[in-house]
Amino acid sequence: VVATADDLTIIGRLDVVCAAFDRFKERCSAEALTVRPSKSSLCWPRLDPPAPPVVIEAAAQRQLTLRQGGLQILGVYIGADAASAAGDLADAVQSQEPLLQALQHEDMPRQHAMAILRVCAVPCLNYKMRCVLPSVSKAGLRDFDGRVQKVLTDKMDLMPLSATGAVEVTLPLSAGGLGLRSLERTACAAYVTSFLQAKAEVRSMLPNAPVTMEELRVCHADILAAGAEVSDIWPPTIAEVLLAASEQPAEAAPRSRWNPAALFVQSVVGLNAWLQRGIFRRLLAVVVFTGASLGLSWVLFPKVEYLP
Repeated sequence: VVATADDLTIIGRLDVVCAAFDRFKERCSAEALTVRPSKSSLCWPRLDPPAPPVVIEAAAQRQLTLRQGGLQILGVYIGADAASAAGDLADAVQSQEPLLQALQHEDMPRQHAMAILRVCAVPCLNYKMRCVLPSVSKAGLRDFDGRVQKVLTDKMDLMPLSATGAVEVTLPLSAGGLGLRSLERTACAAYVTSFLQAKAEVRSMLPNAPVTMEELRVCHADILAAGAEVSDIWPPTIAEVLLAASEQPAEAAPRSRWNPAALFVQSVVGLNAWLQRGIFRRLLAVVVFTGASLGLSWVLFPKVEYLP
């Protein structure tokens, strides 16, 4: 039994689930609370074979909606029906379209649009990306990445991005990129980390639950492929961390080449962080910059004669 806020999920054999639900309903009645059957479901988590008559009867007796293949729990589709899970993710991608369209409005400043795109729009699918199998979510995430890049090119009046340019804009700001992280490229890493975090909890609740590692092996292969794709620009640190945590030995990742843009951004960010640590430093910076500008102006000021 897992309870989150006002959502209750009961997992187990049919007889155990029905008994627990009936007892929960009785206790709610004793506390003057009502369980709404229209918002409750009984899930048969398989597509083949279909739900047997005893499951259909148990759902009908309790006025519960019978769902086969999976159902949506806490905002994400869970179950064996990959098509429904992919459709749920596609709906989530489409729901972000009004925000993406608003960012392209002519009255929206470009600097504000890029900040909102990076901080608000890109992370909106993080939760679903951590809960849905990468093999199911990649198509929808690829569509979302394309929409983000379209907002970037349209808002900044750019030509369509090349393969290298599409990778560079996904890099962090400290690496000279725009911080528009590719959800398709990070889907495997997000799912693996979520899986490893939840594995202990799942084992404690369901000791006999089959937890296959095959999906993790596929994810590792995809992570390595993505790391090799961007290795010339940014080292595949995600692949290093995940492979180091696994039982497979991790190979040394190639070092990234010297990047002038990244060095410039890191220098500016580091100088700004140093100046923010004290008022005296900021005053000193104002005096130095003002003095330097006045000095250069005096040195470079052209010699002119006064004509009466």
